Amino acid sequence: MKRRVTGRFDRRDVEAFLRHARHAVNTGGVAPEVRESIAFRLSVMTRELDEVEPRWELLRAWGRELRELLRTFAHPATVLALDGLRWP
Repeated sequence: MKRRVTGRFDRRDVEAFLRHARHAVNTGGVAPEVRESIAFRLSVMTRELDEVEPRWELLRAWGRELRELLRTFAHPATVLALDGLRWP
């Protein structure tokens, strides 16, 4: 399978980040008080990534914001897994 690199981003890196974040939400690795908010952000980011021409800078800004939320409210094992990813 050919890697799709767009601008400075590899689509698979973004997809891996979203997959890890979604897993944290679905398995209870995120504090209940922010679970719904994070799930909503993930759905918005997924829709944007599915666009013909995703707005990469916007995705990256959302990704950074989401990473900070997860660092604050997620289980430490979740944070370690996300810190191993290259994006955002």
